[in-house]
Amino acid sequence: MSASPRGGKKWLILLALPALLLGLLAWQWSAILQWHYVRSLAGAEEGDREACAERVAALDLEVLPRLLTILRDNDARAVANVEAALVSMLRRWGADDPRGKILAEELLSQFNDLSVEGQYAALRVPLVWLGMSPVTPAPAAVTTIVGQFLSASTRNAELRSRALLLAQALLLGSIPGQWTELCKEQALAGLKDADAETRLRAVHVLQQLARVEPQLLAESAELLRDSAVEVRCAALIAVGASRDAVADEELLPLLHDADAEVRRLCEAALRSRGLGDSHLLLARLISDSRPGARLQVVSHLSETDNLEPGVWLRRLSQDTSPAVRAAAVRAMYYQTHIDLRDRIQQMAADDPSPTVRQLAEHYLRRPPLRED
Repeated sequence: MSASPRGGKKWLILLALPALLLGLLAWQWSAILQWHYVRSLAGAEEGDREACAERVAALDLEVLPRLLTILRDNDARAVANVEAALVSMLRRWGADDPRGKILAEELLSQFNDLSVEGQYAALRVPLVWLGMSPVTPAPAAVTTIVGQFLSASTRNAELRSRALLLAQALLLGSIPGQWTELCKEQALAGLKDADAETRLRAVHVLQQLARVEPQLLAESAELLRDSAVEVRCAALIAVGASRDAVADEELLPLLHDADAEVRRLCEAALRSRGLGDSHLLLARLISDSRPGARLQVVSHLSETDNLEPGVWLRRLSQDTSPAVRAAAVRAMYYQTHIDLRDRIQQMAADDPSPTVRQLAEHYLRRPPLRED
């Protein structure tokens, strides 16, 4: 008895089905692998980030659309993981691989559609890409795209911290004079940012710009009183050697800063301006918050020969303490090396303390002392 034609076809279909399924699986294998690796990357803990990022990076540019989808969301951990994968791609390819340019251009074209977290992550790509350039300045094709990223980032203050890193790299990696206005705009805004790290980066960018525009150093002087120690240190390093940026007397309070490194940098800055040990001693005393310490300046002036007493006594004559101003009046009268009667006359006329005014009038009535 022969098998029916219908039964034979049924067996043929059953035998062919696994092959069809295997073929379908092979056809969709790349998409399945992408989905699995990207899903694992998005949910990876920090300790697994690097390994997951490397697996995704090996999938090359084909996986970029899936990564862009994640960059449109504000899931901070998932976005940070995608950032790591994008950086891994660049480093796998190397500096001269054209895929780096393709990746940067695609991110730039999608930049406005990304979340703030995604934009912050995307800015890491031009930063790394520019840093990989084997020549300085980097090729114009690279710096142009990097500059466009920087320009796009100016629309959102939340991106300023990373944008300033990009500005710093762009100033170092491009032809001098290019992108300076854009970098200056970001840096000046960064000085007033609520985030200390952003203010710190703003100081660094202004330092670079000041090589061409020295007057920009003065903009950092306002951060000498910053609440963050690292910002005060950076500001001191930036302006410490320049009297055009900040006067000596503006540095003196930092000799009493709560942080030892700030005090050390301040002393080094004053020494670079020509102040010696005796000057630094007086500088510490005259900027001390205690009137008793400031009074000691008078005795030190009489004991040291290599000082200019007029400068220090005029400063003491404007002290907030009436006792210190009174001591300055006496010292100015007995100072025979320089005529300070003009200042005594001013104090007799308008000092806020009646006692100091009377003392100044008393010394004005006395004949001037002459050097023997």
